[in-house]
Amino acid sequence: MSNLKDTITTIAGLLGAVAVGLIALPADVIGQLPSGIYVAAAIVAALSTSIIGFFNGRNADGTKKSIDQILSQKHDN
Repeated sequence: MSNLKDTITTIAGLLGAVAVGLIALPADVIGQLPSGIYVAAAIVAALSTSIIGFFNGRNADGTKKSIDQILSQKHDN
């Protein structure tokens, strides 16, 4: 899977957005949800942020960038 990073971060981003949206909905819009749903949504939001942060600055296949890659990208800018 050469594009593992994009796939995982896209899924994590979508799940995080749904979780935060669920937490942010006022109770009068959808009614009061059980507290377990809010806890689960908070956990999903935290995990999705962690996953995106973990893959930040990695290669498309999820491997860590080498020093040579980092230095060559700095010189390209």
